[in-house]
This record gives sequence, structure tokens and C-alpha cells, in this order.
Amino acid sequence: MLIRNVLLFADGVITLLCGFLLFYIFFFRTNCKGYFHLLWSLGFIFYGLEIFLRLFPHPNLLFVASFFVFALILWFSGLGLILGMLKKFLIIVSLLTALLHTGILLNLVFLSYVSVIVFLILFTFGIFLLKTKYGGVVYPILFGWIMLTALNILFIFRSLPEPYIDTLASVAKIIIVFGILNSNFQYIGTSISPILKRVTCKPRTLRANFTLVKCGRVSRLKELNWIKQIVLNNLANNLKTTLITIYDSISTLELEELELLNNKNVNVVRVLREIKRENIGTNPTIIKDDLTSLGLLISNIIRQNEKEEPQTIIVYPLSWLILTHGWRNIYLLLSTKISELKESQTHLLAFYYPKVHNDKTISYTLEKMAEQIISL
Repeated sequence: MLIRNVLLFADGVITLLCGFLLFYIFFFRTNCKGYFHLLWSLGFIFYGLEIFLRLFPHPNLLFVASFFVFALILWFSGLGLILGMLKKFLIIVSLLTALLHTGILLNLVFLSYVSVIVFLILFTFGIFLLKTKYGGVVYPILFGWIMLTALNILFIFRSLPEPYIDTLASVAKIIIVFGILNSNFQYIGTSISPILKRVTCKPRTLRANFTLVKCGRVSRLKELNWIKQIVLNNLANNLKTTLITIYDSISTLELEELELLNNKNVNVVRVLREIKRENIGTNPTIIKDDLTSLGLLISNIIRQNEKEEPQTIIVYPLSWLILTHGWRNIYLLLSTKISELKESQTHLLAFYYPKVHNDKTISYTLEKMAEQIISL
């Protein structure tokens, strides 16, 4: 009994820490304020409280179950936001919650168990849909959730001693949080807000008009995978992406390997030094290393968006332009283009490396200009 209580207490602590860690990192460290992260952090917190309630002798079953169900509702809603199926998910949540509480109030144990199991299975199916939409970046979350679902089903039918379940459940939750904290998954989470806006109020811009991506903690390969994830996210919603590579920072071979060429909704622009003439109108487009040409290109992309649908411009990386042309010239370019961006449905996402700029005012000013900052 003592070992059971110690392991249950440890599971509760780990679950709460998972919730607080998600909340802290995404709302105080990376400025990635997304509804998905809020809902999932709160879900972990309520799940942790439910575990602590089980430590008390003879707890009220309905009261304890309500915490667990509310955690599932929060997670389920966050998943619905990412998949763009919030209304359908809320209807499913409402029906299953009503069945569960009916089973508890009428002492219909079978109905209660079936409701929870269906809840868990549908949730697993939802994460499978997420994996289909966003690829391998979702694998840790999928694996952790399948593990957690299996353990909860074993707990319901008392098929495994509780100490084993509590220990393995802690591992499963850590795996899920590890997957959410993956830098390649961050963009998915931060792009959730517009889906909620589209459901609940008049739609405006899908995202902040100017986002700064601070690089330094991850490898170049992860940066490229992160860019690919942005493009795939846009393609899934039939939105256009323009990738501006500075000085062949992404080679043509790498672009082919990332499958960013030969798609009508993905335009690649290569900014090169010492070219004889520009090659505009093809994909990839080639322009000379000139801020006037670059500024004109961005303005044309904004103006050519006739349908006024959300689109993304990615500059990779902005730091190379700053080192070549000087900070003051880049500041003038950005300040001019930001005013144009705010009048459009275009989102500019610029990568930069704080450590390559000795002048700290560059990073400070850039971050003040940005409406959103993401740290990789």
C-alpha cells in the first residue's frame, strides 16, 4: 500500500510538472502563445489533480472522474483546434461526457467504462489524423498517447497492478511532453489561434504579420525540417508559401530533398551575389543581392495576392543580409515592408542568429519590431 501511494504521488507530481512546464516554456520562454499549448498544459494540471485525489481514502467517484474527464476535454479540444474540427470534437465530447456522468449517477458501471474507453480510442484516432497531416514530428506524441491509452484501459479492468501502471504512465506523459516541446512541432501549436478565431468570431489575419525566429539552440537540419513543416502546414490548407534563400543558404539539391520544388503553391527565390541577370517568373526565381530588388519582390508578392488569402514569406536567414548590407539599411527595409504587411494577409517569417551580431541593439530592435518571437 505504501509503495502504491508513493508511486501514485510521484505520478501526480510528474503530471503536474508536465502541465506547468508546457505553460511556462510556451508562455514565458518562447512567446509561442497558442491555444493548443494552453489547453494541453491545463489538461495535464487537471489530470495531476485527479491523481492526487485518488490518494485520499474513499474519494467521491463522480468528483474524481470529473477532473479526469475535464482533462480529456481540454486535450480533445486542443486536438480539434489543430485538425480544424473543433465543432465536431466538442459535439463528441459533450455526448461522451453526458454518457459517462449518466453511468456514474445511475451506477451503470459498464456504461461509464465504455464511455471512457471510446473517449480514449477516438482521441488516439485524432492523433493518427494529426500524424497523417503533419508527418513524423507527431510520432512521440502518438507513441506516448497509445501507451497512456493502453495503461488507462488496463487500469479500468484492473489487469495490471497499479504501481506498474503509475510508473509507466509517468513515462508516457514525459514522452508526450517531449514531442510537444520538439522545435519542429512548435509552429503547429502556434498556428492554432486563427482556427479558433475562424470558429468563434470574424476572421482577420491568420497569424502575426512579422514573426522573428531566433536560431542558435538547434542544428541546421532541424531548422530546415521546421521550414518544411511550415510549408506542409500551408499546403494542407491550400495556402501559398514563398521561401527566400539568402546566398544559397539552402542549396537546390536540399530544396529537392525537402520536396519544396515543383509545387504551384510553393515559390522559391534565390538571392545571389554576382549574377549577370535576374531570372524572374520561373521557379526557383533568381534575383541579385540588392535590397531594392528584394523590397520590390516582397511588395509584388503582397500585391499579387488577388484572393487576399493568407500567405507566408520565409526569409532564411535574415542575419546574412544584415551582415552584408548593414543593420540600418535592413531596418529601413523592414520598417517599410511591415507597414505593407499589416494591410495584407501576408505573414513574414524571418530567421536570424543573435550570436553573430556583436551589436546587441540589433537583436533588441528586431525583437521590438516583431509581433511574434519563436526560439529554436
